[in-house]
Amino acid sequence: GGYVTLSHRWVQPITEECSTIGRNLEARLQGRGFENLPRIFTDAILLCFHLKIRYIWIDALCIVQDDDNTHS
Repeated sequence: GGYVTLSHRWVQPITEECSTIGRNLEARLQGRGFENLPRIFTDAILLCFHLKIRYIWIDALCIVQDDDNTHS
């Protein structure tokens, strides 16, 4: 299946507040903690839903932002 990626400009502190980090990773993996996403994220997710695209990659959500092993 296909997927969509969202390329976006980070807006401080909004994007940081909704990012996946070590302390909320377990909740994210269980599908929790997505209540306060920025509008750009929710709009992209809804667009994918309406286009019947099952997967979306948003770096702030899909990459653990405070994990030194995930950065080049």
